[in-house]
Amino acid sequence: MVVINMYEIETARDAHVILPAAGWGETPTTYINCNSRLLRIADQFMALPGEAKPDWWIWGRIATRMKELYEAEGNREEAKYCAGMDWKDAAEVFKDGGEDFPDNRVSEADEAMLPAECYKGVTYEYLRKVGQKGIQVPVRIDPKTGELVGTKRRYVHKFGTPDGKFKWYGTDPWDPDPMKFYPSQITKYFQNGNDKKFPFWFTNGRSQIIWQTGYNDRHLPEKAYTIPLPYIEMNPKDAKRLGIKSGDLVEVYNLEGNAIALVYVNDAPSPRTIYGIMYHWKGSLNHLTTDYTDPKTTVPWYKASGVAVRKLKGNLQDVLKNTSLLPINNSKNLNLTGGFCPFLVKTAKHPPLRVFPHTHAVRPKTFGGGKGLV
Repeated sequence: MVVINMYEIETARDAHVILPAAGWGETPTTYINCNSRLLRIADQFMALPGEAKPDWWIWGRIATRMKELYEAEGNREEAKYCAGMDWKDAAEVFKDGGEDFPDNRVSEADEAMLPAECYKGVTYEYLRKVGQKGIQVPVRIDPKTGELVGTKRRYVHKFGTPDGKFKWYGTDPWDPDPMKFYPSQITKYFQNGNDKKFPFWFTNGRSQIIWQTGYNDRHLPEKAYTIPLPYIEMNPKDAKRLGIKSGDLVEVYNLEGNAIALVYVNDAPSPRTIYGIMYHWKGSLNHLTTDYTDPKTTVPWYKASGVAVRKLKGNLQDVLKNTSLLPINNSKNLNLTGGFCPFLVKTAKHPPLRVFPHTHAVRPKTFGGGKGLV
């Protein structure tokens, strides 16, 4: 197994080869602001640690070597998939990526047909010249002047459909009867007594403290100590009724699976509503959502399901010594009658949880093992 990462993550501990990668600020990077679609460049401002290399450099060397090996075997079909990756620098990689977009030498009226991220024709040199002003994607090349033109507002003249017209994919007509309006994956929580078994309406979302999946934040002591575990928020009325207080560890479960979470009691959620952070490096509450996807919009139904909550007995430290936060999705294995679920008991496969991770980020500094690979 080969691991390319800027941190010595858990997977890397079992890797045959570790290839240390560059982090943000250690190599030139381009990014697009999702609000204004502004494409800008962030140049390298710190040296690479040890033997760390940018991802494109690592993949380029691997691809080039694979191409040589395939050609030596006479396998030209596979070799062609590894061609063209012998980039010299990040600017060349960026330009190469831009060539994958369709011809963008179009008029303003035809801008709607361009992919949202299209930047064909834009170079690092251009982005450095315009600085923080950047350029708004999709970028087109004016057919008359040959100049790069950013798109300040999309779909001014038409929409990106074959006939240029807006297409409406409405949801089904509203019906106050949930059994008629909601999909079967949701209505099952209103049937067969499940509304009593799972009395809370569960929804999830992000935390303002953790960026995305916490890839970098989990290594920052101030973040790890602020949110050491996945958590739920519960209304004070519900917490009082269940004998739960902030800082307690609970099991949240339903017909989809279960998860272990820390409790924050506050009045943000309404009574009978549980809000949970959708991702944390110690565990995930996404396992409590259904697999329903709206057929018209292809949007997954991530935000609603019925759940029940029960407090795990014992003080926090003792519970953590005998509990795994590893969630499961097989409701047949859930012990819904009370007590611990079977998988929660500590086993050799799932060692005790450490509440707080290391207080410093471990960066692999050298290419480990298999020197002939790269």
